[in-house]
Amino acid sequence: MRRACMYAAFALALGGSLAAQSQPAEFHAPATDDAGVRMQTKPAPAAPAYQADVEARIADALARARGENRRVLIQWGSNSDKASQALIQTMTKNSGVAYTLLYEYEVVRADITGSERAAASYKADLKAGGIPYFTVLDADRKVLANQPAAPFKAQGEGAAAYDGRRLNDFLMKLQAPYLNADPLFRSALARAKKEQKMLFLWFSAPW
Repeated sequence: MRRACMYAAFALALGGSLAAQSQPAEFHAPATDDAGVRMQTKPAPAAPAYQADVEARIADALARARGENRRVLIQWGSNSDKASQALIQTMTKNSGVAYTLLYEYEVVRADITGSERAAASYKADLKAGGIPYFTVLDADRKVLANQPAAPFKAQGEGAAAYDGRRLNDFLMKLQAPYLNADPLFRSALARAKKEQKMLFLWFSAPW
């Protein structure tokens, strides 16, 4: 368990507020027609799995990756491509892959239409490798891997279309190294003593 023994140390000022007061959520009455009869509303359509606004989403993913010590996985594909859709099913339904992605990666699914310049900037050769295709970045935007998904192909359809074990091995090999919390703790403790503050220890685990 990657973060089972990790903890973060924070200096908490004496007399400081522990938490901001939460505000009550604004109430919205259900929509009604002129006769006061409640109207049936349709749910908003789901966003496509692969989207073209890739650079803004990568920037957001990198910011989260820096804070959480994770990698960014760009998944290049197309909403009209059967293999691209099958890969999503494998990644969400295979327990090993889903677990690794949840705790070790920020995933950005990029539609190849409209993302050609972004793909070129990360040296993702989608024409030669075909889609779906992976690019793995560290939190500083360095490219760690460009990998077609074809080598992970298995016999089957839907969630069984890709070999979950091989795919998970690939992801785990590139995950961010474990952090050593001891230097962080010692540094925070020294700063708390110097600034006459209390030290708040936060222990966490991914379950």
